[in-house]
Amino acid sequence: MMISRETLRHLPQNVAGPAYDPSRITPGIVHFGVGNFFRAHLAAYVDDVMGKTGAYEWGIIGVGLTPGAAGPGKHAASTHSRASTA
Repeated sequence: MMISRETLRHLPQNVAGPAYDPSRITPGIVHFGVGNFFRAHLAAYVDDVMGKTGAYEWGIIGVGLTPGAAGPGKHAASTHSRASTA
């Protein structure tokens, strides 16, 4: 399933979505390189902080500088910049 604003509204009960309103997020971090390590660590921690404190000003703008980064950017646009971690 692709993660999007629409699918977040229809998650199964055993799948946790964000504990906050994603539309309230404003940019506060620019991160160069938005691969799996980034999503599993920095992005996961920021997501946790937003859910616990409401610190919506720490949204992340990801910047890819390599030729292969064009693909994830297209994916991020289709998922409204949502990613999942397990």
